Amino acid sequence: MISRMTGHMTGWGLAAFLTAGFAVPALAAFGSAVTAVPGHLVASGDPSTLLTNEQRAVLGIKFGPDTPLDFFQLKNGKFYINSAGALGPVQGRGHPAAFNLHVDSQLTRILALNSDGPATGPQDVQTIMTDHAADCGSGNNRARATDPGGAACNQYFDRDYAGGGTYFRCPDNATSVYFYHGENHTAPDGSWGRGGWFGIGVGTFNQDETAVTRARQMPVAGGQSSAQIIGLNLGTVWQGAPGSYTTPPQAHPYNGVPSAIAGGDGYLYVYHGNATLDPAYNPSACRPECMGVSRAPIAAFCSAIRTASPVAWQNYNRGSWSEPAAEDATSPLGFGAGGGFSPLIKTLRPGEHGGTVTYLPARHLYVMAQLLEGGIDAHYSSDGINWTDAQPLIDAPQGTTPNGDAEQILYPKIVAVHVANGAETYAVTYIVATKGHFWKWAELMRQKLEFVR
Repeated sequence: MISRMTGHMTGWGLAAFLTAGFAVPALAAFGSAVTAVPGHLVASGDPSTLLTNEQRAVLGIKFGPDTPLDFFQLKNGKFYINSAGALGPVQGRGHPAAFNLHVDSQLTRILALNSDGPATGPQDVQTIMTDHAADCGSGNNRARATDPGGAACNQYFDRDYAGGGTYFRCPDNATSVYFYHGENHTAPDGSWGRGGWFGIGVGTFNQDETAVTRARQMPVAGGQSSAQIIGLNLGTVWQGAPGSYTTPPQAHPYNGVPSAIAGGDGYLYVYHGNATLDPAYNPSACRPECMGVSRAPIAAFCSAIRTASPVAWQNYNRGSWSEPAAEDATSPLGFGAGGGFSPLIKTLRPGEHGGTVTYLPARHLYVMAQLLEGGIDAHYSSDGINWTDAQPLIDAPQGTTPNGDAEQILYPKIVAVHVANGAETYAVTYIVATKGHFWKWAELMRQKLEFVR
């Protein structure tokens, strides 16, 4: 694959970023001019393969890695990447799960879970979170809204998929948090649909950071709760009647994997895909998605999350942080829908989607990675709110898989790797898969990047 000429991107494993002591500048007010960025990233050399199709099978990763990767360092000092996908039966279940893989500090090799040797089997895939199949059923046994406990299941945004996410460590250095993407494809009558209801939730890691427990944020039926904190600005209510339900306006799973970045102003910012029916923002331009941002005070959030107490998240909308990121059942859009938001990229090109946002501490630069025209493009920002137009980074693949099928790029994420004395090296990770049939053949790629002025 040949890199396109210019691209501004990079990313940072948030745990490594925090422990390294970097400070993120406060986000500027929306509407200020986009300041000149100090440079951009370009591809250097040929891409390398982090995980081959054969290795995916050996590890028992049936469908995945099915999200952009997060790269981070846990409290044990080891480095990991996070993603999601259906794991093989040797893991105990075939349902979608979020998982961690142990990697070296420069993100060049996938290692055994408990050593620095190579990963050799499913025992080296650390499942940290699964869907609600255990309490809500799956397949032909999905709970209906009228079944015992079914009303609560119907209000779980992550009922059918608890996906990949972002690791965040609170300033106390003890509380570790997981922001993740979730999907509910189950209609009130228990039937399954491609569309449904999607959102972003939050959970806390256990003491040794090997598993995540959903945090109680939104009360649902039967005294239960949902971990959701952010929703799409579209309705969540299934239309029709049993046997003939049609999906809510949230017809595609586009809240995507959240990107959490600690601002230097005391707030935690979560970037995410969103969509809207607001005519002021040309709804057709938000198909499949636009990028929005929500925030909450770090101190209040970290204090509340220790006891799984709710904390209010607000969307950036029309110049202020004025709209709820997720609404209760009194909203005309339905329980779990998100309030209004301002798309961060007002000139989003048709088909541009799949955004992730990262911060480059050594460059004082935010970067938004997007898929466009089969390749990877990027937007840049000096304040996290105002962004440049898209610039290309990686071309669409022109080759074919070993099966003779066309290739497709999925799930780009830029990482910034801390080297020494505040220096960074950069790479972009992404999936190359069978076009239209992702997991028939897929490999995880890593492309080295250089920052040029």
